[in-house]
Amino acid sequence: MTSHFYTTYLTDIEEKIKAVEQLKTEETTKLEKYRTELKEFVDKRIDDLTLHVTQLRDNDVDLLKKQHAKSKNIEDKVATTKTNLQTCEQTPVKLFTESKRTRHEVAQLQVDIANIVTKTKYQVYWVHKDDQMEAVLNNKVGVATIKLGKA
Repeated sequence: MTSHFYTTYLTDIEEKIKAVEQLKTEETTKLEKYRTELKEFVDKRIDDLTLHVTQLRDNDVDLLKKQHAKSKNIEDKVATTKTNLQTCEQTPVKLFTESKRTRHEVAQLQVDIANIVTKTKYQVYWVHKDDQMEAVLNNKVGVATIKLGKA
């Protein structure tokens, strides 16, 4: 009878060792799954933020390129006007007529330049870490805890 008791006792211990090993495997698998979910969440959020930053950059670059083209156009108009005035220098009547026309053109160019100046602003942005996420990262417990019970 004593031998049977020890055999049953040993078998019970062996089954418990297997159960502990199985429990460790199951819980480690859960942790790995949780890690994957967290990584996917963070990766998705980082991708979304990166896309947003890229869109901000693209919008600003497009706007600035348009203003650059307008500035080049104004530069060309100024050069043409200067050339026109220089060709009329020898003829006072032509010079007078051209200078009157030029005054209106210069006034419009000043309006155009002022418009360009107001549109050559770009957005300044920076990454601001989420306060709640920072609290989680600074928490000693971190992402999970182990709860204990008896089987």
